[in-house]
Amino acid sequence: MREFRNVAEFGCGSGNILSYLRQREFEEIINDRFKINDYFVVDESLEHLENIQKQFKGLKTHPFNIHSILGSYQQLPFQNNKMDLVIGNQGMHWLNQPQEFLNTMFNLLKPDGVFIGAFFGGDTLHELRSSFIFAEQEREGGVSPHISPFLNVRDVGDMMARIGFSLPTIDVDEITVYYPDAFTLMHHLQMMGESSSLLDSREMVSRESFYAAAAIYESLYYDEEKGGIPATFQIIYAIGWRPHPNQPQPKRRGSATVSMKEIAQGVGSKVGIITESDDGSVTVNDDANEKVNMEEA
Repeated sequence: MREFRNVAEFGCGSGNILSYLRQREFEEIINDRFKINDYFVVDESLEHLENIQKQFKGLKTHPFNIHSILGSYQQLPFQNNKMDLVIGNQGMHWLNQPQEFLNTMFNLLKPDGVFIGAFFGGDTLHELRSSFIFAEQEREGGVSPHISPFLNVRDVGDMMARIGFSLPTIDVDEITVYYPDAFTLMHHLQMMGESSSLLDSREMVSRESFYAAAAIYESLYYDEEKGGIPATFQIIYAIGWRPHPNQPQPKRRGSATVSMKEIAQGVGSKVGIITESDDGSVTVNDDANEKVNMEEA
């Protein structure tokens, strides 16, 4: 069983992950299976770190030692090859060099250590962005960014492969939150600290553009059934391991003994989709294919 004695979380925020790990149902996993000993929380907000310490201060027993570190991934007291598990928690869109961040995470890991990250994807808030584009083009004859830039799935996979992560796994999830209007959405984003982080972004936007963007947002995306406008948050999940000889390895190229064509024909003939005649020709049965699809549905 893999043990994670040293864990570091970057962008811990208010400590949501730690709050889950404190719950009683996770005690057996932490103590008996993962055997977490030291948990390092790293954040650039002193207020966040102080709140986390307050959460654990009143507990008589701690499942593991918690260490607070004020700073970024560029200012770390850690040595390389120290961590069994590194977590990147929703902070990539604030970084100028996301590949440098991933490279630092890679170097912190011990061999066979794992990185787990969650980032906002490129489709996040696409409704708001498109509404501002239409409004500013009409009112001002040009557009400007109002939301921080996000990574897309291909970017994350390519960066992890270039850095050297083994067994990289990427998954995507979309969460849709409904708001009564665009102004409420923008207010929530501002209170979350998730307005544009670009240094050259405009400090002031005209009232006409704001009103136009809100009107366009509602006209294009308003959902009568939900009673509001949707705001999409795309989350990219990434897992990658630091290479180790004991990890599963891909077979040598060209070593396969069965072709994909034979596999497809074998599976298709069993369910009646593919029929092979005596002369070797293959016939696709559309009716059978439709029947299988209906049964699966």
